[in-house]
Amino acid sequence: MEDEHHIFSNCSHFDNWRQEAGQQLKNTLATRLNQTKLDNKTVEDLLNKAEFFYKYDLNVWPLGDSQYYLGYVPKIREWIKKEKLSQIALERFEHGIYCDWHNTGVRLASRIFGELQRRATRAWDERKGKMGR
Repeated sequence: MEDEHHIFSNCSHFDNWRQEAGQQLKNTLATRLNQTKLDNKTVEDLLNKAEFFYKYDLNVWPLGDSQYYLGYVPKIREWIKKEKLSQIALERFEHGIYCDWHNTGVRLASRIFGELQRRATRAWDERKGKMGR
């Protein structure tokens, strides 16, 4: 029996989709980060974490388990708090990143869930067809 964490974060059937979503998030954040004056190490760190946002990673998720499929995003303030931004600029930047990460995660979770529903329906129809003969 597979649980939701396995399906959304570990299942090899969806590895390519998770990699695509991570790359998409990385590209979206790169565009956002190019408009800021963050130091290069912070930018590189955020982009690396974004790429692996959908996987098990203790550096991204405090408890080690990715929970993007529940709509969660990890706390990123600690990753950017050392930057010298005004409070309003920091909050705006942080909110933008949260929105990017959340939206990409919701799209990925929806895509995986939709595929699971298609597979379940197909399996149900096949079983029903065999029983009706």
